[in-house]
Amino acid sequence: MSGPRIIPSGSKFWDASGPQSLKSPADIQKAYESGWCGAYREPEEHEALLAENKALTGFSSIDDAASSNGWAESGAGKLSLPFIHVAELFPGCMPGPAQQRGDCVSHSCKNAGLGSMCCEVVSGKPDEVTGKVEGLPDVSAEGVAQGVFSTEAIYWWRGHNGDGWYCSAAARVMQKSSGLWVRKAYPTLGLDLTKYSKSLAGKWGSRPPTGEIAEQGTMNLVRAFAESKSREARRDAIANGYFGNTCGMEGFSNSRDENGVSSRRGQWAHAMAAIGYDDRSIVKQKYGDSLELTLNSW
Repeated sequence: MSGPRIIPSGSKFWDASGPQSLKSPADIQKAYESGWCGAYREPEEHEALLAENKALTGFSSIDDAASSNGWAESGAGKLSLPFIHVAELFPGCMPGPAQQRGDCVSHSCKNAGLGSMCCEVVSGKPDEVTGKVEGLPDVSAEGVAQGVFSTEAIYWWRGHNGDGWYCSAAARVMQKSSGLWVRKAYPTLGLDLTKYSKSLAGKWGSRPPTGEIAEQGTMNLVRAFAESKSREARRDAIANGYFGNTCGMEGFSNSRDENGVSSRRGQWAHAMAAIGYDDRSIVKQKYGDSLELTLNSW
């Protein structure tokens, strides 16, 4: 990897010496709060990828995409819950399996991809490039309960054998190397991705998959992505069925208030998916700002 890697101060990577027993959300939260790093930044790689997507689509930011496509401010003052489409199409798929190692980036990217695909299916609109109308993949009940799509097949391409990654690299992988793999067995490849497996997530690392496995990864790629430069852009994207994820340092309280809201607390070098947004005035009056609904991988 080129460019400066920005690791949150005091963080440490999951590796052979990292936390080996992550059996509950409390275990995982404790690991993150004690400094274990699941997500970090690579600014130069990030900017290069934005430039690639601008050449591909004409924009690199959601702000530009919203203006170009006429949906800027479309989420203003609204409650937007596109995750409901995911719940309707794949009942029981959320929250999905809890991560058991520092692979939060692949979980958040998979969840963003799943949500965006479901909204595209519900829209019934033909693809602007291929003209095809998106349909649902055939997924078993067990595969649905395990989150519909694999996180491991994304994580194989992180480029090192330890844990920890960054969101822009995972986006590049989903766009070029390994997209959305249905949670099922692939007998001709010698793989069974029906259930999430922390050991299978680490099967490849410094060396990525090759041959038929690499070829399978290109079967269902994500076309493009864009960066959110403002909360308003993220709000409008979610209102239009484009899910997102963050590799930020947001930490939250374990407890919720009477409305189910968790307050910001501490810092986690962690990635999570954004699946809903509440920009109503009644919410802003109570909390001083709008609220975002986050799907965690715990």
